[in-house]
Amino acid sequence: QETETELNIHAIRQTKEGLQVDLFQNGILTTLQAPLYGEHHAINIALAYAAALALGVSAENATIALRSTPQITHRLE
Repeated sequence: QETETELNIHAIRQTKEGLQVDLFQNGILTTLQAPLYGEHHAINIALAYAAALALGVSAENATIALRSTPQITHRLE
């Protein structure tokens, strides 16, 4: 069964711990965190989250998995 979802990035914050991305999905605000540096990764994080949900991963598990995304070695370290 296919379902449509609307996903919009609301805010992006770079912190010393990594990237935080606030997104609205069907009107619900979710904050994703990943230990990545570079605001350009916000779209990648949002798309990875959306893909995980489309594949049946729960929102909670997708959010937890993103927190352990490895930083690419020697990039913005």
